[in-house]
Amino acid sequence: MSPQTLIDCAFPGTFAHVSDHLKKLQVELERNAVEPEPKDDILIVLAELLNNIVEHGYCASGKGNIHLTVHAHKRPDKNAVYIRTVDQGPPVPADALIGASLPSLTKDIQDMPEGGFGWFMIHTLTDSINYERIDDENRFTCCVGF
Repeated sequence: MSPQTLIDCAFPGTFAHVSDHLKKLQVELERNAVEPEPKDDILIVLAELLNNIVEHGYCASGKGNIHLTVHAHKRPDKNAVYIRTVDQGPPVPADALIGASLPSLTKDIQDMPEGGFGWFMIHTLTDSINYERIDDENRFTCCVGF
């Protein structure tokens, strides 16, 4: 069966637009009868990816666009959703792409790191994730299988 496009769009890199597109994807996933658990995983992965672009790529300035493509692949052995984001933020530092381990949880709450949990969740919930820097663009592609 050929892949089905759930979303293919470009939008301003703001938290409000991210929220709007997460709602649109939720509707598409429900319309395509994706069960609650993988649906939630897909939405968490996408929320983390998009919010990272807005916060770290565009410094929450709203100056930049995000191109988002989401495809559903239904197969007899395993279904999957493929997510692709493209943005024009600065290159992602190489050290940010490694170390998808959970930050230490043994510290007092006030000493806990603010970040690091999102990247861990992305790696935990995806079957694969790929990053490329091509022609001044950051390109993330990931797969959530179910």
